Amino acid sequence: NAPLSGSELGSGLLIITILPRSVPFHLAKSRSRAIGASTTGAVSAPSAGGGGATVLIVSPALLESALEVIRPARKHFPHLRILARAKTRVDAYDVLEAGADRVYRTSFDTSLRTGVDAMRELGFAAYQAHRAAQLFRRYDDNAWRELAGIRSDDAQFESRARESVRLL
Repeated sequence: NAPLSGSELGSGLLIITILPRSVPFHLAKSRSRAIGASTTGAVSAPSAGGGGATVLIVSPALLESALEVIRPARKHFPHLRILARAKTRVDAYDVLEAGADRVYRTSFDTSLRTGVDAMRELGFAAYQAHRAAQLFRRYDDNAWRELAGIRSDDAQFESRARESVRLL
């Protein structure tokens, strides 16, 4: 996937697909209010006024690449809403800590979809399967956010994680 500039998606939106370091890329200046980024983590405002962008979507191939974009974007453009994808729960903690406003866990979403499909195959009605997934997502998102705030305290983190699983 090649990165898309905001002018291709509508004013105020920028999607950055972060490719492996072996594939260099840059975002060209555009007429829209977008922020440019590179795999080196350099974030700059195009001459069109990058400070006017409102949403930055970061879809990393590597966690380190995402962090190299999110941190300076948060520092230089604090008004941005940063939406970022993370592969695992642990990666998601790092992405949240780096400054993302919303984090989408790839493995979590895939697991939920698999669960819904399995329930449908077992004869559950679509609304029951989707409702179960929705309730689990809400519970897990709340537990994940709570754990993110205490992850530096190993004992407390482990205790709360066990409690979270037990309450399921």
